[in-house]
Amino acid sequence: MPEQIALMKDLRQLTENLHNRRLLHGIWDAYSNCSGNIPDAREGACMAIQNGQLYIFGGFSHSLLNDIKVFNF
Repeated sequence: MPEQIALMKDLRQLTENLHNRRLLHGIWDAYSNCSGNIPDAREGACMAIQNGQLYIFGGFSHSLLNDIKVFNF
């Protein structure tokens, strides 16, 4: 149950960011003090947030992708 509450809080925060234009659909915004690579552009990927991390799995670009990318909030 606490995990579900945390997920709902994360979803609420992401929704607020989307509405306040801090997170735009299809565009990765830059955050200060971040490192790493921006994931390849893709369509049809699955995403999930768990324990403050965003997981992106698969999708399609020039070919079918079968990888996992992780963004640590």
